Amino acid sequence: MKGDDIMDRLPIRNSSMFSEEHMGMLSEVATTKELEENEYLFQEGSVADRIFLVRSGSIKLYQVLRGGAISTMALYFKDDLFGESDPAAHVIQQYRAVAMEKTIVSEIMQEDVNALIHSNGHFAEVFVSWSGLINRINQSKLRGFLHYGKSGALCSLLLRLANTYPAEHNGKRYINKRITNLEMAEMICATRESVNRILSDFKKRRIVSMMEGKIVLHDIAYLKEICNCDKCPIEICRM
Repeated sequence: MKGDDIMDRLPIRNSSMFSEEHMGMLSEVATTKELEENEYLFQEGSVADRIFLVRSGSIKLYQVLRGGAISTMALYFKDDLFGESDPAAHVIQQYRAVAMEKTIVSEIMQEDVNALIHSNGHFAEVFVSWSGLINRINQSKLRGFLHYGKSGALCSLLLRLANTYPAEHNGKRYINKRITNLEMAEMICATRESVNRILSDFKKRRIVSMMEGKIVLHDIAYLKEICNCDKCPIEICRM
């Protein structure tokens, strides 16, 4: 995929609502951790007493279901902020977080977050807004999984992935990463066979196509119709 008709688009990261001053405040109380590919940041059952900021690389948040199936909840990249936000730090991690490549992450302890919230009213307002954004992202994903079947969930996922790995080619949006059908199945709690069947049908009907192993979206209106798109802001429509 080379040529002047290809344009990468920058995704919106979930920390964009924080000002440089706020991010500097977080950095001052953060510690840095370097992770190798496939190294865990945390696992289920550990105490959720901190939040994380991705400095470089990428993190996958997932859960292992009964029978060993994988359910991918979220993907995080440079400048994404994530983690449980419980002022009392009485919750435990429900998911596993693993580095998808060599990754650098900043850790901010909940007690330090609490101190910033108590000492800076503007930071507190933004932090509450960020917490609400994370909840809306998760609720939006679950809505697609629960209410519109596997086909609707896959349509929603394709739109989210196009915003998570955005690029354009000849005026068409495509997902700027090679993603296997198994990986997509894990993102919508489906079987690989179900994703194979639905994608095969979409390709025959020219709703999507493949270009050097990457998915091109030809009929975005159809994808939005099948998943009953709520026209969420782009910062919510992401994986």
